[in-house]
Amino acid sequence: MVGTHPGLDNGATILAGSRLSDSLRDARQRIDRLDDELLTLLNRRAALALEVAELKSGHGSAATYYRPEREAQLLRRLLAANAGPLGAHQVVQLFREIVSACRSLEQVLTIGYLQATALEPLGRYFGRFVTPVAYSDESALLDAVANRGLDLGFIPEPRQGQILSTGWREPQLHICGSAVHFPDPHRRYLIIGRQTTEPSGNDETVVLWPGDAGAPDVPADGPRQLAALRCQFSDGVPVTFARYAGHVDDPGVTDTWAELLETVAGARVLGSFPGDV
Repeated sequence: MVGTHPGLDNGATILAGSRLSDSLRDARQRIDRLDDELLTLLNRRAALALEVAELKSGHGSAATYYRPEREAQLLRRLLAANAGPLGAHQVVQLFREIVSACRSLEQVLTIGYLQATALEPLGRYFGRFVTPVAYSDESALLDAVANRGLDLGFIPEPRQGQILSTGWREPQLHICGSAVHFPDPHRRYLIIGRQTTEPSGNDETVVLWPGDAGAPDVPADGPRQLAALRCQFSDGVPVTFARYAGHVDDPGVTDTWAELLETVAGARVLGSFPGDV
């Protein structure tokens, strides 16, 4: 019976280990080079953000540093181009952090939130380069946004039958964005600000009207209602909070929106904003 010499086995193992070490070293060196390239590209992006900030500075308080429609378009474009192996959620989260870091060079956003459980989805949506501020009262948060004590508010979307703060009536407040609480798509948050949002190509609009009437008459070619929540203001006045597909400034539908709003007395648009990415 012919046996295997222990010395030969040991030599083969050493050779295989050496080849593995060489392969790992080569892969790690390539990763290091890519990291260097990424750092260079990220700093170039950051420099452009500073250039944008300088251009905006001439507009004073009218400058807008949170552009949800621009961010939504960026993420949709990247997701369409993504060939993997990174998944969609990883791509979205990576670029939200990049956008957050670059935006912080222009302005660090101060964002109010209501519940401790909202801090994690707030961080996922805005990235880590913001200043979150906790509030225990919705009215105080909305008042702070309206009076420039906060840049934005991060508030859970109302639920059926909920008591709403009368702060939702403030005419200078608008819903300018929304965020889904990953991994639960049924939990949504609304971003409240003083700005309106331009069309992104795939948007939603929230309309508020007094009373608990059903959906207003919508023209055949009008916006499609996605949800209607019957709520109540804290002063006892019933109100309907309805969400529609589309943006009020989408080409060719401005008259249709006006017709919809005219069918219910006191109805007003709370805001149009990008659909979920």
